[in-house]
Amino acid sequence: MRTPDKGPLHLAAVAALADAVKLLVTAMDQPEWSPHRVILAVDIVGFNDESHDDEVQLALRRALYLILTQAFEAAPIAWADTVHEDRGDGAVIVLPPDVPAATVLGPLALHLRAAVRRHNRLASEIAQISLRVSVHAGEVHRDDYGLAGRAVNHVFRLLDAPAFKAVACGATALIVSGTLHDDVVRHAPGLIDPATYRPVIAALKETRAPAWVQVCEDADIVSLPANSA
Repeated sequence: MRTPDKGPLHLAAVAALADAVKLLVTAMDQPEWSPHRVILAVDIVGFNDESHDDEVQLALRRALYLILTQAFEAAPIAWADTVHEDRGDGAVIVLPPDVPAATVLGPLALHLRAAVRRHNRLASEIAQISLRVSVHAGEVHRDDYGLAGRAVNHVFRLLDAPAFKAVACGATALIVSGTLHDDVVRHAPGLIDPATYRPVIAALKETRAPAWVQVCEDADIVSLPANSA
């Protein structure tokens, strides 16, 4: 009996079927994406200062990720379980769905400040680091290009809001959305102190929304270039 000719069309069909099976198996192996997440955005104050050449910027980026991973592991939140994207002078981090906002605003925020203090204690003057951090929660979506959604946009509006930059002080300045303040901060006991937060209006582009900035501690204050922004 003659064996059927396995021509190009047959081989292409087999390859397409194999690819489809591979995609199906991969999808089954991956946990279902839960869209409602706590989102944290962070940037390095004064990253593009004239005194920061490429070598300094690379060193600051390494320091940022070391600080982040140390703080997350101490919180404890597994850094490997987060979804994070680099933004050049900072990053956006989506927390696992089982991590509550109180953990981010309590233990994680405290360990983040501690990690920054440890870095600055040993770093040279030009390698001193100061961070702005914004926290929000909402629906986060992913596609082939990365993270998306109004909640992701909002956490960056908070981070870049002129009102935040005007009052931010210390080595780790923190702003939270009005929703998180009302739902978490004002009711949270222990590590989160509502009395340390002050209201601001985050107005940037199409956004005008209430937010709350945590006042800094004197121990967090570091020396930065006068034109840092």
